[in-house]
Amino acid sequence: MSSSVLVLGLGGLGSTCATLLARAGVGRLVLVDDGKVELSNLHRQVLYDESDLGRSKATAARAHLRKVVPEAELVAKVLRVKGRNIEGLIEDIDVVIDGTDNMETRRVINDACVKHKVPWVYGGVEGTCGMSMTVVPGKTPCLNCVFPERKQSASKTRSKVQGVMNSLVSIIGAIQSTEAIKLILGKATRRGLLVIDDWDWEARTIKINIRKNCSTCVGRVFPILQY
Repeated sequence: MSSSVLVLGLGGLGSTCATLLARAGVGRLVLVDDGKVELSNLHRQVLYDESDLGRSKATAARAHLRKVVPEAELVAKVLRVKGRNIEGLIEDIDVVIDGTDNMETRRVINDACVKHKVPWVYGGVEGTCGMSMTVVPGKTPCLNCVFPERKQSASKTRSKVQGVMNSLVSIIGAIQSTEAIKLILGKATRRGLLVIDDWDWEARTIKINIRKNCSTCVGRVFPILQY
């Protein structure tokens, strides 16, 4: 109950994580998203129903979670995460959950969390394939060690064409939530990049090392936070 978790993005992954963490007993959840609930979201975004259509995801998520855990502090923020506002969002936060859908926003999260030494849990889904990695600044590789090229991701566009398997969203979200709970409790977390295909049910962990020339966690240069 004394822990504080920031959930950035309240789509499939974020709504799953917010639900599980609230029910697990996290005392303070900060819920951030600038989008509204759409009918096409409901097959995978398990926190919402048809009565939420057109509502802000952040406020709808808070309303639903308040019915389940009225004793928790639930903060809803309707805004888009950018370099210029993320440092204020992670103040007094124990763990950050990535529920976003594009690599550029994840780079913003990575830079801010590495700079301020806040652990965060990356998650991504597309089609039937999902990934997750826990970043503990100073101890593990960061996102820039794994994906060093700063190019605009096309994953959001492809996801709209391909679709996303709804069971996969729940699986990756559950893994992210478990990692967050372990971080809160001071337990050892997963190492490496976990990759899962839930259609053929294949899973593997790719070993990742801190990149010696990583500009973020080694060089500690954070230009993206200026925008």
